[in-house]
Amino acid sequence: MHIGIDLGLQQLDSKINTNLQHEEKDYLINSVISELINGIFNNEQNTTLNFISAQDIKKYYNALQKFIRNINVSFESIDDYYEAQLPLSNNLGSSYNSGVLIDGVRYKVSAPGTTNFTAFGYSTNPPVLNDEFTCNINEINVTDGSTLAIGTYKILNAGGFDFTASPFNATNNNVGTIFTITASASISFSGNSYTPVLKPLKMQPTWDGTTELIPVSDTECYLPLSSDSIVTTGNYIMSGTLTPRKKYIVVNAGTTPIDLSGVGGVSYPSVGYIFTCTSDAVITWTSNSKLIEVKSYHNRVVLFEEVYNYLNNRFGTTKTSPISVFINNKLRVYHNTNFEINDIKLSYLIKPATVDYNNKIDCDLPEYLHSLLVDLVVKKASAVIGSKEYPALRQEIIENPKIASQQ
Repeated sequence: MHIGIDLGLQQLDSKINTNLQHEEKDYLINSVISELINGIFNNEQNTTLNFISAQDIKKYYNALQKFIRNINVSFESIDDYYEAQLPLSNNLGSSYNSGVLIDGVRYKVSAPGTTNFTAFGYSTNPPVLNDEFTCNINEINVTDGSTLAIGTYKILNAGGFDFTASPFNATNNNVGTIFTITASASISFSGNSYTPVLKPLKMQPTWDGTTELIPVSDTECYLPLSSDSIVTTGNYIMSGTLTPRKKYIVVNAGTTPIDLSGVGGVSYPSVGYIFTCTSDAVITWTSNSKLIEVKSYHNRVVLFEEVYNYLNNRFGTTKTSPISVFINNKLRVYHNTNFEINDIKLSYLIKPATVDYNNKIDCDLPEYLHSLLVDLVVKKASAVIGSKEYPALRQEIIENPKIASQQ
């Protein structure tokens, strides 16, 4: 891409061909990528280069699908709304040869060594120089006598085991609770039959000191797209049978955890465990066990200054279409004490890799878009430098009926 920029600038004006340093080219590439993304996902027509039309949006949208993430976010209840923190930057920094790997982050092998990353989504062992892989840490079915490595974990189902005890120190055993352990910990069931399931968010491989990785992506929320809420509906269920194809949440597992394995759930469900019923088979209810039906609804995103205009309307806060807003890098979903939300899903765009010539970090957009990016960078660079060709380019854009109609 740097060579393509040089060639494009040479065609415009030979005097500016050698004026740009590698870092300047990186900056221009990254800024054009940002404009491209905003043009496609925000339908933003008034970009610096005016290169997005309706046809362009359809053409390039699929190229960015790999940057879309759909996750369950942790949230808390505050007054008349629930609030969830959007995924933040992990401050990944430069190349390193120790510490934890982060689920969902893409890494490049800058020094191979012999560290085994096969448990982290990398298929080759030992690593190969300049290979890239996306860290993918599988769920863990915890067994008696197993060991948890240093890292951060989310409880998918405590399965009767107590993660609030040392050295785990989780705040509770509910589904979605996140806890961190700073030293490898041994698991002992003490003769009990537990079925815990954890999702590792960060784990530490056994590092060989000569192995080095460079993170080339992040899990940060670069652009929020939409969100959905799992909302309780109907009355509590404490006896009888469940209805197939409906979703339920465990409100109370009972003094002896209710066994849901025959109807699409698990044997030892935790509070907050959500499952889809697969059978109307009779289940054995235990003392205090309690379920309730839940449904998934799309949150309506509104401008912050319009929130209370919606909330004061009689239809403003309904469980079938909760009002939501993005503010201060957080997502708020309003309930006005009219209903209860048990889970929030967020769809968002992660930031593409920041192109860095010196660290050999390439653009991770598809290669068929690289020529487009180069052309746009050449136009932008000529504008920044003040090429005599730039006014003619701007006039061409203005006179283009298809683009002008979008202004």
